[in-house]
Amino acid sequence: MSGPIAIKSRPFHRELIGNPFFQAAAVCALGGAVGVFSAFALYVTKPLYLALLIVSGLIFLPTLIIKNYRIYWLGIFLFTLQFEISKNLNDGIAIVEALGIDYTIYHFTFKVYATDLVFVLLFIFWINDVLFHGKGIKVPRVSWLIFGYFLFCFMSMFNAPSDYLAAVEIVRQLKFFAFFIYAVNNITTWRAVRLIAAVSIMILVIQAGVTITRYTTGYLEPISFGQSYAEESEVEQYLAVDRLDPNSAIRGFGTLTAPGSTLRLCMMILPFCLMLCVTSRILGDRRLYIALTLFGGIGLLFTFTRAYYITTAVQLATAFVMFRKHGFLTRIEVLSIVVSGIVAVAVISPKLYYHFTQVRTDSVTVRLKQYEAALNMISAHPLLGVGLNNGTGVKADYVNVSYNEYNPESQFYLEPTHNLYLSLASEIGIIGALLFFTFFGYFALQAYRYSTTLKTPEMRMLASALVVMYAGVAVNALFDPLHEYPVLALLWLLSGVVMNLEKIEASRQLRINQ
Repeated sequence: MSGPIAIKSRPFHRELIGNPFFQAAAVCALGGAVGVFSAFALYVTKPLYLALLIVSGLIFLPTLIIKNYRIYWLGIFLFTLQFEISKNLNDGIAIVEALGIDYTIYHFTFKVYATDLVFVLLFIFWINDVLFHGKGIKVPRVSWLIFGYFLFCFMSMFNAPSDYLAAVEIVRQLKFFAFFIYAVNNITTWRAVRLIAAVSIMILVIQAGVTITRYTTGYLEPISFGQSYAEESEVEQYLAVDRLDPNSAIRGFGTLTAPGSTLRLCMMILPFCLMLCVTSRILGDRRLYIALTLFGGIGLLFTFTRAYYITTAVQLATAFVMFRKHGFLTRIEVLSIVVSGIVAVAVISPKLYYHFTQVRTDSVTVRLKQYEAALNMISAHPLLGVGLNNGTGVKADYVNVSYNEYNPESQFYLEPTHNLYLSLASEIGIIGALLFFTFFGYFALQAYRYSTTLKTPEMRMLASALVVMYAGVAVNALFDPLHEYPVLALLWLLSGVVMNLEKIEASRQLRINQ
């Protein structure tokens, strides 16, 4: 005799979800909710902020379906670095009035960048791995150099007229150090390297495209959220190729706020674009990347920035030497590059000579006077400096000049010192500055060592690209302050990558063998 037949009932919620009428009703309800929310948001806020919210939601959605969401968010982090979307956490105008700031200062408020929010997600993923998956936290021994640097940053506050300004910069530097530690512990795969290269070529093309667009259209508005208090006439005078010519062309720039900032951002990613031009083993056919890199390089010429010409020349020469030394270039390619370089120099030499000797010559004089003032500050305060982020504010005490609004050369003390080495030494002392530069010098030497000791050509090429990056930074720091958030974020992050080059090669080889 057979027993009763067991009938498995389907759970009600699953049956309901599977009902097509319920699905249609859910979509309608969701659409109605979005519509109501959008209408309310448009009523209480600006359309631009609502658009930002919607775009943020669209960016977040792939996290629900992408398997390697960590790589996805790392790509978002790198890509959004070129857009300095930020929110002041305190009133900048009140700070200017309270401190009597009547000079140029880059950072005087605590800020949160859109990129910071992306990093918070990456940080949460990492902490989750540490707490629940037994992943350790690695702090390289070389970090003691940067701990010493932070110690001198704090001690420099004893001499600083404004502890607040010093605190603003210390918070920024601590954030960059967090990027470094994250990279050391998490950017350990070849897939992450390919991502860095892909984002680099995208950033270069975008910056060149925006620069050309600004140059041809005269559109000077920064890509930012919030109000700008700069007079249009002052902006045009600053951006004029020749300030003495009333009909001068206006220099172009990218998504950042100035031609120099655009240059320094591209300086950080150009080596990875050059790497893609040399081999097709990383992201496919290199002919595409040669064309895109040429477009990027030509587009950035419209910044008319002498620092771009010098830094790019140094980076190209360093890349040529490194790639040729390690056998990444054939004899035909070497000959083609040399001949093309000679022709290019011959063609543009007259323009370069005119630009270096006849245009904006006051910039050279102003820099030399800034260097003299910085040396005076270092001489007066060699141990602790005048206070981090306080150098420009006290520079007037170390110069002998009378202000003349019609003479730019008499206004040099109102701008930050355009030399990172002298600027940092004058603000935190010689020892603190040496600790900072030794920290990054260590990674430059490590990258050079890895360019000769790593086993696979692609990894040696990556190490060579990092050497090219450090060469550009070292040269550009001679005549620029190197203060931009995306530039410093990339410098610290990629220094963390240097620590993992052997690990990246091992993981790549293991994946190939499997």
